[in-house]
Amino acid sequence: MPNKRRVLSLLIILSLIVLSLSACEFVTNPYNRLNKLKNEWQDKIIAHFEENEEIFNELINVILEDYPNTKIYLYNKGDQHTDEYVIEINGDKRALDEENDFSLSETLTIERLNKIFCSKEDWKSDGTLKKNILKCFSLSIRPQDNDGEDVWCSFSLINDGNIDLVYSNSGKKNVDDFRSVGYFINDNWYIRYFDRMLDSFDNSEMYDRLFN
Repeated sequence: MPNKRRVLSLLIILSLIVLSLSACEFVTNPYNRLNKLKNEWQDKIIAHFEENEEIFNELINVILEDYPNTKIYLYNKGDQHTDEYVIEINGDKRALDEENDFSLSETLTIERLNKIFCSKEDWKSDGTLKKNILKCFSLSIRPQDNDGEDVWCSFSLINDGNIDLVYSNSGKKNVDDFRSVGYFINDNWYIRYFDRMLDSFDNSEMYDRLFN
């Protein structure tokens, strides 16, 4: 009987050691920490998108109707404490005039755009963003991604372009994004993030700062 108790005690101790090591591995392994954070901010991105899906879709529909086969870059100058939008069309940059530039829409106003783009209200006086980081920095459409057939429109969610919310008219991931992973939200929208975010470099501190 004493031997059985000793063996049982050893098994319990070994089990506790294994559990402790597993917990340490989860904390110290960049893959584990990053995947946990990725799932957390992915849920937040999806929730924000679904809340404003009507605006996203309306903006895409208007731009693709007004500017087929065109290179587009659209962003808000909120970091300069103004809600002025800038639109760049085939390299020609100017202030956005929503009545003329969005001529096919009666409801796509600056006020509504501010729900999906970082506006002046989202920036602190020191030039850093407040917590609503899930808004977009910019919308970009490359010429090769707007050829009249397959179209991809990218909303940058981090200013370095590593995470994007992408519209695909065909429901396919862009084959040019060979270093990226796509997580589809619905038939036409997916979250794109680059593979290097999940390699040996630990980005979890950055994600923790941005999305929590």
